[in-house]
Amino acid sequence: MNQLTRRILIVAILALGTAVFVAPTVSAQGEHFTKRGVPVCTDIGTQLRCTGELAGLGNEDLEIVVSADALVQANCVNPGGNEAPGQNKVLREASGTTTIPGSAIKNGRARFTTTTDPVQAPTAEEAGCPNPNWSTRVVAVRFSNVVVTISQGGELLFTCTAASIPENGSRRLAC
Repeated sequence: MNQLTRRILIVAILALGTAVFVAPTVSAQGEHFTKRGVPVCTDIGTQLRCTGELAGLGNEDLEIVVSADALVQANCVNPGGNEAPGQNKVLREASGTTTIPGSAIKNGRARFTTTTDPVQAPTAEEAGCPNPNWSTRVVAVRFSNVVVTISQGGELLFTCTAASIPENGSRRLAC
């Protein structure tokens, strides 16, 4: 083997060795969920609460937006206070936003909890009550088409989704 071939071989081995050691370091520095930090959303009645933990963040504000379809079932309540099942389920949108200031992000890590606003009860007419003098009481809400978007400094980092959340239960989202 001549000297030129040997130099080329040494340079190639060094380049490959550097790539093997540097590549994992570079990828570990990007934004990512911690080991148990992938968002989990929980049905808490008329609201949806989503929690998670991120690492590898910069120091700009972090924004978490939760949105979902909410299928609301309500009972009809007559003026005397007696209840009867409503005839219609009503589709509403549930949403909530949390902003974590960049100053609150410590060592590139941030935990978040974002809760939607309470789902609005249907009107007596929407629920299919006998007349508008009746009122309604929400008895169940089913959350579906859940989307959690996470952005930092105006740049979208993650979109996480779930087809549905079990009633009074929790589900880990796919990101």
